[in-house]
Amino acid sequence: MIITCPACEKKFQIDATLIPNEGRTLQCGSCGHQWFYKKKIDDKLNYLEEKLISKKNLSSNKIKRKSVKNQINIKKEKLDVEKSFSNKRDTAIVKYEEKQNFTFTKFLGYILIIILSFLAMIIIIDTFKSPLSIIFPNVDNFLYSLYEIMKDIFYFIKDLIK
Repeated sequence: MIITCPACEKKFQIDATLIPNEGRTLQCGSCGHQWFYKKKIDDKLNYLEEKLISKKNLSSNKIKRKSVKNQINIKKEKLDVEKSFSNKRDTAIVKYEEKQNFTFTKFLGYILIIILSFLAMIIIIDTFKSPLSIIFPNVDNFLYSLYEIMKDIFYFIKDLIK
């Protein structure tokens, strides 16, 4: 059975036996949206059969009757295919390819953000050194340690580039 997410419109192949006739809550594996899904195939078959019976002019026009019967047969064939597919035990509830979220480029970006945040913290502490020295008397020693750490990081990156 193929189900489409109403939020991102991504299609998923789901085992039909996992969804009861009264329906169940599903969650999109792509965007995380949750919604209640109810099978509508049986409802469509019943609707088409009632439409076939209720139309009196269909009895005189064989072409229209055949087209409606063909539609019903197509829906029944789809239902049979879904039932035969659902007999497989190894199928997952939702099949999708998981994208690789963490790449080397993202890793380098995170490292750069950490270094820039560290530098910004040093600049802020150095800017407000005199007001902070009232609250934290050893702020000079702390800044000296941060400068030394910054030098170590700089030399480490310099050695990596060589």
